[in-house]
Amino acid sequence: MKNTLAAWIATSTLAIASPVLPAYAGIQDFRVHNLTTSSIVHLHISNSYGSGSEDWGPNVLNSSLPSGWSTYITFPSSTQNCYFDILAEFRNGVSQSYFRVNLCSVSDVYFP
Repeated sequence: MKNTLAAWIATSTLAIASPVLPAYAGIQDFRVHNLTTSSIVHLHISNSYGSGSEDWGPNVLNSSLPSGWSTYITFPSSTQNCYFDILAEFRNGVSQSYFRVNLCSVSDVYFP
């Protein structure tokens, strides 16, 4: 059973946001929860073994994620890496990031 990642940070390959669970989900699939008071406007996920935090890749959200909402992020079933960096950018200009998140053992990521 996957554990839940609940890091309480005040400020601080490629996945696709999907409202339904896919038939061939990757083991790295997870639900992102926005527990802040501001919408998440961009969510970037990069391979932790990539070229560094400057290479975040594209926004994986189809639309902004309002406060109190969550969405499911999916990976192709062929994805083999487990460790990813996650960056959320909020409408109020704040950003939060998590580094080296083991998405093979985490099923929920919270932005408090």
